Amino acid sequence: MKAFHFKSLPSTNDKAMELAQQSASELPEFSYVVAEEQTNGRGRNGNSWSSAPAVGLYMSMILRPTLPLEYIPQLTLVAGVAICEALQTLPQKGGAAKIGLKWPNDILINERKVAGILCEASLQGDSATIIVGIGINISATREQLPSRVIYPATSLMLEGIEADPATLAEQVAEVLRQRIQQFYKSREIASDWKQYDLLNGTSIKVQTPDIGLVEGIASGITPTGELLVLDPATNICHTITAGSIVRE
Repeated sequence: MKAFHFKSLPSTNDKAMELAQQSASELPEFSYVVAEEQTNGRGRNGNSWSSAPAVGLYMSMILRPTLPLEYIPQLTLVAGVAICEALQTLPQKGGAAKIGLKWPNDILINERKVAGILCEASLQGDSATIIVGIGINISATREQLPSRVIYPATSLMLEGIEADPATLAEQVAEVLRQRIQQFYKSREIASDWKQYDLLNGTSIKVQTPDIGLVEGIASGITPTGELLVLDPATNICHTITAGSIVRE
C-alpha cells in the first residue's frame, strides 16, 4: 500500500477518491491519504468534522472489495473495531481508558467521542471503490473541539493517551488493512464488534429515516450489522438499518 501525505486538503476522502481512479496496478488497494488539516472535513449525514491543523489524524484508505454489495455497509463496523484495536496499543497515563464503539461509526473513550468514520462508495456495475475516512482527535484542547449535547467530544490528550500523528497513521493503516483482509475472508464482524459495543444493554432513542423515533434497550447488532433495539413494553425487537442515536 502507498501513503500520500499532504499539509492541507479540503477533504482526505475526496482526494482518496480522486486517486482511486488510477488502476489497481498503479495504486494498490489499502493505499491511504493523510492530511495535517482539512478545510472541508465532513462526517456522517452531512455534518462537518472539525479538522484543525496539527491536532488530529485525518486519513482515508482506498478499498477495492470483491464482495457482494450487501456486505459493503459492514466495512464501517470493521473500521471501528480496527481503530479501537489501534488505540488500545497507545501509552496511557493513569488508569486504563474505556475505549469502545457507538453504532454505527463513532469511537468513544470514557463515553466521550474521540473519533469517527465516514465510508463513501463509488459503484460501477459489480465493482466498487470504497473510501474509508477516519478522523481522530489527538491533541485538541476542549476549546478547539465542537460542543456536543450527547457523547461530548474529546481528544486522546484529554483522556491521558499519548500519540504521535505520523506513527498513529501507520498503526491505524496496518491494523485496518489486516482487519479488512480478515473480513474479506470471513464476512463476519458482529462477534468482534460485541467486545467494544458500549450501547449494548443501555436505554437509547434512535431517530430513523423510515419508522421515526425508536426507544428501547440496545441489544447488540445482527450478523449483518444492523442495530437491535428491544421495546420492553411490547417485547418487539426493532432492527435498525439506518439511524442516529439522539439520546441515551
